[in-house]
Amino acid sequence: AYIRAAVAKGLLGQVMAVHLAGHWDHNWVGTHAVFNTVHHIILYDYAIHWFDMINCYTPGLKATKVYASNAYAPNQSAKPPLMGQVIVEFDGAQASLQFDASTK
Repeated sequence: AYIRAAVAKGLLGQVMAVHLAGHWDHNWVGTHAVFNTVHHIILYDYAIHWFDMINCYTPGLKATKVYASNAYAPNQSAKPPLMGQVIVEFDGAQASLQFDASTK
């Protein structure tokens, strides 16, 4: 909330780059009948909130390109891939998201 307010007040100047990362254990989805069948669970169910953050940190900018991929972690027990990454391009700005959801 602090960063969102700082951006809204112009305290950070023009934001031209946003890079966010999360590292946690999300293997619990393997115990949930529905979540364990959602192939893009990290990008679909989790990353959506991080897309909102990028939007808050880059007011007035529209994404021109978005690239995303996911992968299986060697130590994961859940069925869906638990690693994901996203690159967002804007005119004059960029953003990236990194999700490593099988840390133990």
